[in-house]
Amino acid sequence: MQHQVDELETERAKLKYRIEFLANAFQSQEEPFSLLNQEQKVELAKFAQRLYEDKEHIEQEKYDYIRELRKKDEIIKNLENDLSICRAQLINKGIPSGVGNCSSSWMDNL
Repeated sequence: MQHQVDELETERAKLKYRIEFLANAFQSQEEPFSLLNQEQKVELAKFAQRLYEDKEHIEQEKYDYIRELRKKDEIIKNLENDLSICRAQLINKGIPSGVGNCSSSWMDNL
């Protein structure tokens, strides 16, 4: 009897967690969640739950691909930041935007 009670308590805790997870997933206003429609949020929540319950796995190739994409996103952000700095330096030097070359060797001379 105690074993059955323990199993039911474990199941209750899992269901409670799932309800909380789904409620939080649908209310999130942060990107990328805010960009999803309701149907996409439901699918995402179901996928996350399957991962949590160890019923689904991400293949290693996909994981590597995602990690590589994140690295490339970071590189792009850094390059965009460098470009903004370069443009600001050009403007500070009195050179109109879009004129000149922002290569690092040119920037070294500033």
